[in-house]
Amino acid sequence: MTERQRRIVALIRHKEKAQREEIDGEFGMSFQQLRRELAALRHMEILRGLREDEKVYYILFEENRET
Repeated sequence: MTERQRRIVALIRHKEKAQREEIDGEFGMSFQQLRRELAALRHMEILRGLREDEKVYYILFEENRET
């Protein structure tokens, strides 16, 4: 995992869930950069998407919540 990915995971762990716009606001990445980072974290099964109230949030996979 890259340092940027670790920081994204730490943010989501702290907030419990975050929308793409919140993550972008925190790190100031381009849409494509953020999309790649989130895709990599989903592929590693660290993050997953959650649809709630017609919005998409990113949360930690269950097994990653305690670590």
